[in-house]
Amino acid sequence: MRRASIVWLAVVALTVWSGTRELRAQGLLDWGFAVDNGDVNGDQSRDVSDVIYVLSHLFTGGPGPVPLAYCGVSRPAVENGDTNGSGYVDVSDPIRLLGWLFSGGAEPTPACAPGEGSGGGKSPPVAPPGSRAFGKSLAEWLEVYWRWNLETGSDPAQSVVGRVKLLPIPAAEFLGGSGTPADPARLRGMIDVELGPGTPFVIPQFAWISERYEGYPGVPDDPPLPDDALRDGVSPNVTLDGRVVMSDANETDYYVPATAFDPIAVYPAPSSYGSVAAIAYQGNGIVVPPLPVGEHTLTLYEPYIIDGVLGFSFGVIYDNTWHITVSP
Repeated sequence: MRRASIVWLAVVALTVWSGTRELRAQGLLDWGFAVDNGDVNGDQSRDVSDVIYVLSHLFTGGPGPVPLAYCGVSRPAVENGDTNGSGYVDVSDPIRLLGWLFSGGAEPTPACAPGEGSGGGKSPPVAPPGSRAFGKSLAEWLEVYWRWNLETGSDPAQSVVGRVKLLPIPAAEFLGGSGTPADPARLRGMIDVELGPGTPFVIPQFAWISERYEGYPGVPDDPPLPDDALRDGVSPNVTLDGRVVMSDANETDYYVPATAFDPIAVYPAPSSYGSVAAIAYQGNGIVVPPLPVGEHTLTLYEPYIIDGVLGFSFGVIYDNTWHITVSP
C-alpha cells in the first residue's frame, strides 16, 4: 500500500474514531469487549467500522481493540483484531477483514475452537477480566456491588447502576455441618430474578471482606488474606445455562486482590460481632452482558475452606441457583 493511501486511510480513521467516541459517550458501544474476532470496537458486529477502528489504532493513536470473551473457561486463541492469525495486529488484518466483508475472502481467524465460542447454543459470553465492561473494570464493579450489599443490605431499589443489575445473593438454607474446615457448613439458596431486555448483571462468586470494629483504633482492622491462600481455599464452579463459565481453570484470571473501599463502607448498624464498616474487599466476580429473552439458569457450587490462615479457620459450601427470566 502506498504511503499516500495510508495517510488517507489514517485521516478517515481519525474521523470515524471520533464518531465512535461519541457513540460510546451516548452509551451505544458500552459492552467493552467482543465475542467475535474482528469486532474490534465491541459493538457486537463486524463491519467496515472495525476496519477503520484498527487503522485509527495503527496510524493515529486511536484506542486498541477491545478484549475478546473467553471460550468457556479458556482464553481466546488470538488477540482481537488479529484476523489472519499471525500473532499480532498490523495493516494486513483490516485488509483481511475487508476481503471477507466485500469480496468473499476468508473469514477472520476464530477466537475459539468450534463449539467453544459464545452464543448460538455455545458458551454464554462473560466479560473478560481485563475489559471495562459497561464502563467499569471488574474491580470497580465488585466495589460497587459490595458497597451496595454492605451499606444498603442489598436494597432492591438501589440494585440498578446505569443499566447494570446487581444480582442479589439467595437467602441460605442451612443443610448441616459445623462450619469447620473438616466439617463445612452446607448452605443452599435459590432465587427468582426478573430482568428487562438489554440488562447486563454483576454477581460475585466469593469475597474476603476486611472489617473495622467498634473501639477502633484500639481494636485493629482485619488484615487482607494472602491472595494465594484465599484462591487455594476456594473452588468456584459457575454455570450459565448449563455451560461452565468459571472453575479452577480460570479462577485466577477473575480474581481481584485486596482493594480498599474509598471511602470505607459504613454499615447501617454494627454487626452481631461488633464490626461497623468494611475497609477492603478481595475475591472473584463476573459481569454478564444482556441475556436473550426467555428463561435462564445460573448456578454456583463453591467449597470455601480457610484453615489457619492469619488465625482464621472456617469451612462453608455454597450451593446457589438463580432462575433468571428476561422479559420482552
